[in-house]
Amino acid sequence: MLIDDTIEQLEGLEIALRKEVPEHEAQILTWQPKKEDGTDPVELLDKYLDENDVAFVVTDYDLTGKGGLGLYGSTVVDHCQLRAVPVGDYSRGNKNRLPSEPSLFEIRVPTDSHEVAAQYIAAVYRGFEEIRVKVNGLATMPRSPSAGLAALLDRPNDQNQFSLYGVRYPTVNSGLLDRIDGGSETQPDQVRRLFGYVAGHVLLNLVLRYPGPILSLSALAAYCAVGRSEDARLRQVFQGCRYGGPFRDCDELYWLDQVTAVIDGIQIDNAPEEATSGELNRLALEKSLGVLLARPACTRCSGKNGGYLCPFTSRTVCLRSDCSLGSNGWIPAGARLSRIEKTFFDEWAPLLGM
Repeated sequence: MLIDDTIEQLEGLEIALRKEVPEHEAQILTWQPKKEDGTDPVELLDKYLDENDVAFVVTDYDLTGKGGLGLYGSTVVDHCQLRAVPVGDYSRGNKNRLPSEPSLFEIRVPTDSHEVAAQYIAAVYRGFEEIRVKVNGLATMPRSPSAGLAALLDRPNDQNQFSLYGVRYPTVNSGLLDRIDGGSETQPDQVRRLFGYVAGHVLLNLVLRYPGPILSLSALAAYCAVGRSEDARLRQVFQGCRYGGPFRDCDELYWLDQVTAVIDGIQIDNAPEEATSGELNRLALEKSLGVLLARPACTRCSGKNGGYLCPFTSRTVCLRSDCSLGSNGWIPAGARLSRIEKTFFDEWAPLLGM
């Protein structure tokens, strides 16, 4: 379901999305809130959600352009969260709005173009649908999101790693839990829907965003201490390590343990005694490929060290004290290949409460 008060944006996004999602896969609803509807916009929103099996909502933040007074994207988010319906924020004029703290349930849709937005929306929708189907197929419900992710991804040995991303049921919006009526005959279905909703957001907004057991191509380049100009060579070496689980089309993703196994299989001759992990990874790739690889752009170590990615600046960082800082409240403990670039931290920490 697409919601926007600007008809040009609404139609443009709908046209682009119909090219990505065929009718036999999903129907696309559109709504332009306006005062002329003669109905309270919140009541109309509830009606849309009650009468349709909505799997994913994408909304602009400011929906008051046509007189829908009192209706903002945050209202849409609140109502959808109570129903365990994922929501994407597609706010062109609100791109620099800073959250006071990270939000597990916030999904930011890129606004580069309708086509880019549509590709991302389709990828997120398919990811949640894949999780819904898998959750409904589980014989018994897992006891935690981390156990659920391990089961959904068929990675039972990774449950401890996923648990370090630190989300449990008590941290979920209490309104969601209030909807689970202990005496209701539909409780099992409600529990499964809630579980899929939480597990999907944990995977998309935590595990895939903050490099740990799963790496984006940017994080893979940082881990190997090479520049992004070497993407083609990284794909060549690690093509067998691709992640194929839910939300796989949101980014180019790789399993860390499989990447490490490939690198460990390359014997390095005369490695420097003081070499960092990133430098050793690059040396292994250079030996395997028989070429010198470009280093990441870094004024602190000239791209020599690497090894980590700052999820906020998307730049490669290393362990030097003038380069990055370790985990804090904004980086989950399980994201062991994520560090905060120091210049970013020094500038934004007071404002963001980091």
